[in-house]
Amino acid sequence: MKAFVCINPLAGDFSKLKNTTRIRKLLTREGFEFELFISEYKDHIKEVVSKFDKSILDKFDSIIVVGGDGTMSEVFSGLAISGIFDLPVGIIPMGTGNDLARSLNIPLNYPVFASRIIKLKKMKTIDMCRINSDYFVNYVGFGLDGQVISYKKFQKSLLPKRLSFIKPIIQALKQLKTYKYYLKIDGHEEVLEGINLIVTNIPTYSAGIRLYPEAEINDKIFEITFLRKLPSAGNIALLPVMHSKLLRKDKDFIQFQASELEISFSDSVPFIQVDGDHYETNSGDFKLKFISESINVFCNV
Repeated sequence: MKAFVCINPLAGDFSKLKNTTRIRKLLTREGFEFELFISEYKDHIKEVVSKFDKSILDKFDSIIVVGGDGTMSEVFSGLAISGIFDLPVGIIPMGTGNDLARSLNIPLNYPVFASRIIKLKKMKTIDMCRINSDYFVNYVGFGLDGQVISYKKFQKSLLPKRLSFIKPIIQALKQLKTYKYYLKIDGHEEVLEGINLIVTNIPTYSAGIRLYPEAEINDKIFEITFLRKLPSAGNIALLPVMHSKLLRKDKDFIQFQASELEISFSDSVPFIQVDGDHYETNSGDFKLKFISESINVFCNV
């Protein structure tokens, strides 16, 4: 048996490998038998994986994903669409944020160590989530973070991937807008007004921020963070490295949990990001829930 290897050459840190030849040599050296697929455009991997049927299990015993969180999301979405939930996934993180890899304790920036974790065949089951008819694994953001991701998508930058977010963040803060969120939280209705609502399925967010450290990736519970307004200047400066317990002292920082969440907007709909990618929709109503099936991922458990 062999692995189906998906590579996204546009992922954040893929320049460190320079080309797919190094990945091919790495996997060969580590003793993998594999078939290589190289993505040529956004959602290309999702298109291919979504066409899998049960016969794929006779050819491959796993999928190895080389890329970032967006690439991981494409693979998981494709598997969910095809109904193939018994093909385990291996991760070699090469993106900008790599939050799924962080949550699974998979080494970043060391492809050889990530590949050896796959070889150990230790697995963890992770939940699959839906936003309306689409799938996600990590998180969904409505408002400020969605605005940053949207601006980043349409911005050309010669800066390194992480630094390339500076201009979109400044731009989003200058155009900061408050929205009224009509929520149904496990059937309970509530209205909140603020700048950002983030729904997470994993402990880390936006390249390692411990937004909800208690989050479990397989408990079918969403962790939800709501910002009424920007935290104090000190908290903003520390946000990338601080524990959310410090932020919880801020009265404009609200957190709660739900197994199902409905979100509606009566006026304009905020920018939305799903698993770190810009999300386009014509809807003003959103239903977030877990599907009954789960997917196994090789990890450092």
